[in-house]
Parts: sequence; structure tokens; C-alpha cells
Amino acid sequence: MNKCYFRSFDVGIGDCCVIRLVKECGEQYVIMVDCGKFTPAVKRYVEGELQSHINLLVATHIDGDHINGCAQMLKKCPNLQIDHIWYNCYGRVKKEDETVDLTEE
Repeated sequence: MNKCYFRSFDVGIGDCCVIRLVKECGEQYVIMVDCGKFTPAVKRYVEGELQSHINLLVATHIDGDHINGCAQMLKKCPNLQIDHIWYNCYGRVKKEDETVDLTEE
């Protein structure tokens, strides 16, 4: 029997949600939606339960409480494999017709 698991992490303000679809043979497909703050609990889960493999990472929008953890996860998990990333790649508008380039900060 195939199973579906949902995990949501307390990352302060923001979200980190994981859906794992697991076949009887143990093969899994992992979807992570946002990452909020990359906490030690999220790191343990990524390296342990997810075996450092995320099939699909969805970054819903660029607010720091949703996307900052993604950058930290990539830095702190050098063995992490992410097959696909979906993200909202709009430029943040400060004033009419003025945009700001996004940096790591």
C-alpha cells in the first residue's frame, strides 16, 4: 500500500511544509513547500527522513519568511539533491516602475 505523509515545521514566522509520497518498496517522492527559517529540526529531517533528496522544492514567493531558509538549506546541506525548483520569480516593486534586484540578503 502506498502512503502519503505531511509534515509541517515550526519555523517561527513563515512556513516549511513537506509532503512525502512513499511506495511499498520504500521509494519516495518528496515535495517541500517553502522553508521559512532553516532550523536544526528541518536540517535533521532533510538529512534523515528525506535522505538529502527533494524531488520538488516550491518557493511560493520571495518574502524572507518563505525563501530565506531555502538558501540556508543549500549552504548547510552540501549533499542535498533537488531535482526541480518551482519559484515565483517576479521583481519586487518598491515604487511605480521601480524594481529592486534580489540578492542573497
